[in-house]
Amino acid sequence: MYPELETERLLLRLLQENDLEDMYALYSNSTVAKMMEHSDSIYSYEKYKKEFPNLLTSDPEFGVLDKLPDQAKLRYYWEVAL
Repeated sequence: MYPELETERLLLRLLQENDLEDMYALYSNSTVAKMMEHSDSIYSYEKYKKEFPNLLTSDPEFGVLDKLPDQAKLRYYWEVAL
């Protein structure tokens, strides 16, 4: 198991099941998708939801989350793979 790394502004942790919505919002953004290797195929939500569990069980995938000022929410910022 990998530890969480936390600073005043960011949190780096393994992806979790509840990251699905934020991950889809990130990957379905056309500006973000242009910078990624699969930019030519933005998945439908249904397809992404079906494939998302594979991210949780494959090589470690980490989420970088931006802490919002009120500390009540985290905003998903990026995914990092080892």
